[in-house]
Amino acid sequence: MVAWVFASLSYRGGWKQGAGELNWAGGPVLFADQGQTVSVPAIYAPLSLTDGEAPQLELLVLDPNSNELAKVTLADDGMLQAAMKRRMLASNPTLSGPGSMDETLISTALPIFALGSS
Repeated sequence: MVAWVFASLSYRGGWKQGAGELNWAGGPVLFADQGQTVSVPAIYAPLSLTDGEAPQLELLVLDPNSNELAKVTLADDGMLQAAMKRRMLASNPTLSGPGSMDETLISTALPIFALGSS
């Protein structure tokens, strides 16, 4: 399993800079608390800053064919939003089930920390 990460972040009363990427060759991932191994495909995940009045950090997780597997965003107020597509678990039929590969299987939003506006 090979992974590498590069990131450059800057926060001053809001996200000012966010760039980077994650690459992973794919393979089994063990969920220790459940004792279950899940096969995860190779991924490329660019980290960028979204456009707009209140930019957010965005990590867009893609497969080798540039199909979206998941998306994670972090707002400047510390709110994290994450969504995973069925395609992420396609090599695990018992977990992914039938349906469109672009269907969102899991999504969540939660505050992970308070950055403030200083």
